[in-house]
Amino acid sequence: MIEEKNNKMQESERSKKKKIERRLFEISVKAVIFKDGKVLILRRSGDSIRDAGKLDLPGGAVEHGEKIKEGLAREIKEEIGIKIEVGPVVYLSDYEKEYALDKEKQKTIQIYGKGIGILVFYKSGEVKLSDEHEDYEWLDIETAINKFNEKDNFEVGKKQALIEASRYLQMQNFSDGRRK
Repeated sequence: MIEEKNNKMQESERSKKKKIERRLFEISVKAVIFKDGKVLILRRSGDSIRDAGKLDLPGGAVEHGEKIKEGLAREIKEEIGIKIEVGPVVYLSDYEKEYALDKEKQKTIQIYGKGIGILVFYKSGEVKLSDEHEDYEWLDIETAINKFNEKDNFEVGKKQALIEASRYLQMQNFSDGRRK
């Protein structure tokens, strides 16, 4: 009986390994963008192969040879078309995810990555969403934090980046008050 269970587990692992095309490493950078005391959150397109309809922050993978701030500015320009001022890093994470390469999820790639959340300040422009996202909202940070699902692997890192950005800003306000 135990041997039969072990064989089934090994068979399951082999079939899982077959569908994984390759394993990759990435650095992903997400922006916590502030404008007039509100933060920008996005909703991924319902047509997306990956994480359809989930809440998101602007940003994405840094390309080979690209500096982190350059990658963030490029991603923001591609995804929402606004101009920004890059602030400090407020969140760091390690993650592992499996990306589907097709709607049927027959082929996937395994990604191991490092996530970076950066506080960003809106400078100018009008939000123009790319096909990657279908909606956006400017919300106060507490409302935005509460919208993200902490039990969802895709959303939890973004929620934590918002929490850390809020803490950072509270510390800055405290420090600024003490300096006066």
